[in-house]
Amino acid sequence: MRESPNPSHDLATLLGDRAAQAPDAPALLAPGREPLTAAALAAFVRATAAALAAGVALTPRP
Repeated sequence: MRESPNPSHDLATLLGDRAAQAPDAPALLAPGREPLTAAALAAFVRATAAALAAGVALTPRP
């Protein structure tokens, strides 16, 4: 396993940094679906982290 360049950064921070550099860049690609942008992925990860920190159960999306 490759060591992270900065192990103190969490996933939300790393994705947020990337989204700040290139918000419209594709972050996730799936056949038959629109690409998810770096900004959209970062927002989803931040919201998920906040919900988990608050103790809220997440509902799966269809």
